[in-house]
Amino acid sequence: MVIWWSISFIAVIAYFVMLVLYVIKWEQIDEPEKINSTPTTTVCVIVVGRNEASNILPCLDAIALQDYPNHLYEIIFVDDHSEDQTYALAKSLQINNLQVYRLNELTSIPKNLKAYKKLAIQKAIDQTNATLILTTDADCIMQKTWISSMVNAFETSNAKMIAGPISIYRDHNLIERFQNLDTCGMMLTTGAVLEASKGYMCNGANLAYTKLAFDEVNGFEGVDHVASGDDLMLMAKIAEKYPSQINFNKDQKAIVYTPAQKTLQEFINQRLRWTSKNKDLKDRWLQFQLAIAWLANTLLLINLLFAFFAWIFSGGSIWFNSVFILLTIKMLADFIYLFSATSFFKRKSLLWLFLPAEFMHIAYVSLIGLFGSFGEYTWKGRKLN
Repeated sequence: MVIWWSISFIAVIAYFVMLVLYVIKWEQIDEPEKINSTPTTTVCVIVVGRNEASNILPCLDAIALQDYPNHLYEIIFVDDHSEDQTYALAKSLQINNLQVYRLNELTSIPKNLKAYKKLAIQKAIDQTNATLILTTDADCIMQKTWISSMVNAFETSNAKMIAGPISIYRDHNLIERFQNLDTCGMMLTTGAVLEASKGYMCNGANLAYTKLAFDEVNGFEGVDHVASGDDLMLMAKIAEKYPSQINFNKDQKAIVYTPAQKTLQEFINQRLRWTSKNKDLKDRWLQFQLAIAWLANTLLLINLLFAFFAWIFSGGSIWFNSVFILLTIKMLADFIYLFSATSFFKRKSLLWLFLPAEFMHIAYVSLIGLFGSFGEYTWKGRKLN
């Protein structure tokens, strides 16, 4: 029993220290200085979509309305075998710098292909000579300052790759607002680990990298057997060649907005898809941090279950005091962490959901971390493993 509690306590303390260090590093990130000269960087914004008929028009319209000079950027949309009107809707737009393709128009589809999105991005990049590649998702929208901010972060640094912030919009219920809190936290972690150079994180909904760096690492070659990971696995490859040239753009003008998953099943499938690539990562620092988070939450979940069943069967429990201490330590760490994250995104109102979100977080991290490393999940009508 003493050994068990000692392990649980050490894991939760490690989690506490890790989150506090994240917050310290996050607060140290400076917003890129705005350069006064006229931008000169050519940009290609790449969007890959599948069955996004309800989202594709707002997405492409938002990109077309950027305040970045029109002659310096183009938009390439690649339809990934949509079974709805996504392609037709995108094709109907009268936007001068927009190119719309079907994936099977750009290349033959290999048998047993898993990484459709990676192939689509690769073929889109083949169509452009732009200096900077920006990727986002077909269900996203962004402010008109997005491209300008990401280019400014590029032009004021020697970065080869820049991760940008994302935020949830259209959050109306507990599940959706939990996703918003979780995403705020993930963005803080992303910025912190990049600032500290202790791991690499990003999200393909808001990501910039030079075409030259992409070509130098041979794109997705070597990671194209994994369905997911068009963002994180590419960052790992570029970081291996340019370890000190990966940045985070901590600028509110660069925020890309993505909708919450509408149902619990959609949310679980999304997180399983994200987690499924972790076992293929070579980033030991990131795996170590993920292991701390998973172990602390899993041990806490087990202790909570033991305390509950002990109370049911004996009317009292020696577990309660110890569990209360562990839970208090975790909640304090999470509150500091989320307060800092939601402050940047101007969503501190989400902290009213902190208590129910805490218990959801314990179960979610434990179970997704466990089942995301094996098995199958469904995404956009495809069953993947």
